Amino acid sequence: MKKTLSLFAAALLLGACTKDLDIDFDDMEPQVVVMSCVEPDTTLSLRLNYSRFFLSSQPFVAIDNAAVSLSVNGGSALAPTSAAGGNYAFALRPQPGDRLDLQVDVPGKGTVAASTTVPAAPQVDNISASLTETDGNDRTYSLRFTLHDPDGEGNFYLIRCLVRRHFVYNGTVEFEDEYRPFTCNDYMLTEGMDMGTLLDSDNPGEFSGRSLFFTDANINGRGHEVALSTELYYNDRELYLEITSYSRDRYLYEITADQYTDDPFESLIAEPVQVHTNIDGGIGIFAARTRTLVPIPLPQ
Repeated sequence: MKKTLSLFAAALLLGACTKDLDIDFDDMEPQVVVMSCVEPDTTLSLRLNYSRFFLSSQPFVAIDNAAVSLSVNGGSALAPTSAAGGNYAFALRPQPGDRLDLQVDVPGKGTVAASTTVPAAPQVDNISASLTETDGNDRTYSLRFTLHDPDGEGNFYLIRCLVRRHFVYNGTVEFEDEYRPFTCNDYMLTEGMDMGTLLDSDNPGEFSGRSLFFTDANINGRGHEVALSTELYYNDRELYLEITSYSRDRYLYEITADQYTDDPFESLIAEPVQVHTNIDGGIGIFAARTRTLVPIPLPQ
């Protein structure tokens, strides 16, 4: 009923009087876009390009003449070791706790800057799995683990279930990884979810999907037991629990970008979503995350 009423109201609005507006898109100055996901023990790289009008069909224009520098924990500035087609790479593998300060000088655009600190890896233990239901070759498992949240700081998390499937092709075993949907009824984690997600659920407060984002607002500074339920199919052979700790900027970027890319026809009269950015003088994201991948032993 909720979606039917929304569509009816949208139809009334679209059928109302209209007014033509003349907008000169040529006067819209392209901005510098910085895109980089910083992860520990991974070579740091970033991409630079100019923004474009959202209805344009033209390709993005890469920025390959920028002067880019990076400092770690306030040290000397590092120059990229390679730069081509808007892609810049550094001979650096950051570590948890490192503060990274980026500066980009683009001719005719001035200076663009951003900073991030690499979060510590999520701490989990007491991991267990139990078989709760069998339907032919499909099996439903209940997973439990304890997430230890550091005290005195704001932390941001993502939980996903990664499944490795086995196939035999021409006598050779091949693998395919995918993120499997799961459910979680933990109000301590789902309380901060957006109202639309909660209302669309058959059980308000229950999360069902592939990516559970949450903050430590309700679990700050203590160990919290998390319970999930997910289904495995006949050719699923390995299950992993993926827990990611985000910097605040990365967390806000991920959840706003996810809302931005939702099907617009689901919410025709919804407010537009502003995707979070931490780029001073431009747009995009330069922020860190740290992932922990834990294998789950499955009872038969």
